[in-house]
Amino acid sequence: MNKKSPKLASPLAALVTTCVLCCQAICLAQTRPPQKKKEPLPDMPAKVYEKVAPVTVKIFYDRGRKNGSGVIIGLTEKGRALILTACHVVATNFNETDPDIALEFHKDIVIKTNTDVKPVRADVIPSFVDRTNDLVVLATVGTVVADKAIRYHRTDKINPGERVAALGYPGSDKLSQTVGRITRLEAKYLVFDAKIAPGNSGGPLIDQHGRMIGMNTFIEGEKDGYAVNVNLVTSVVDNWLKNIKLKERWEEQKYATALEGAVKSWRFYAGAGAVLAGGGALTYFLTKNGTVDEGQFPKPPDRPPVK
Repeated sequence: MNKKSPKLASPLAALVTTCVLCCQAICLAQTRPPQKKKEPLPDMPAKVYEKVAPVTVKIFYDRGRKNGSGVIIGLTEKGRALILTACHVVATNFNETDPDIALEFHKDIVIKTNTDVKPVRADVIPSFVDRTNDLVVLATVGTVVADKAIRYHRTDKINPGERVAALGYPGSDKLSQTVGRITRLEAKYLVFDAKIAPGNSGGPLIDQHGRMIGMNTFIEGEKDGYAVNVNLVTSVVDNWLKNIKLKERWEEQKYATALEGAVKSWRFYAGAGAVLAGGGALTYFLTKNGTVDEGQFPKPPDRPPVK
């Protein structure tokens, strides 16, 4: 009697099963649509970049071996710049945990914009220091080429997923921008996925219209960048600037509509008429916007010129 050998049947069945599984896998692979490779976000348009580049500055010290970034928030009549940056960028003992120990700052701070030919000396304004929120304002000793300050936009209606760019000088003389999206909003910070590095601290986080919405502060892990929310920044900084007369200061820039443009034009011509109608209005305008009182700035020490 001929009988199937179990020793032969078992390998044959395994081979058949394997062939069936392979055919199913091939069919599944052929029917499944190929996954698209995630394309990196393009840089912000040139017209957006050009709005922010002239007011984003490189801050360096220790004979140029260490650096961070900052942003111009005001200009005096004599061309001196007020620069907002992160406190930890210019403080020598920021990590000191004892709140009773006063912060100390580098004495050889210089700044440079992408349009300045030579670096310019800068000093910390002692009364413009907020250790808790990591904010500080510097005043340049000399003049800068920049003729405007950054524009900002409140983040009350910003949502995760919106496109942003982080600008700064991470270890280079060349201004860089990295593009990403807002991933979440915290009480104090905007969290985003644009890549930043040491040297970006103090630089602006901007929206797709070139308006500052936060100040880059630190990195957590490999992906998350943190920027102090501009709503918090303005609440602190505007209180500092309220008693200083400036030729140019940062201000909120909202979306401009046709109606808003018409209203602004009407206000301009109405204001011009008022000035022509009476010299008092013109005198008031010049008084409010004329010579800047720079007495509140720290007096610069005698120093050799920057080479």
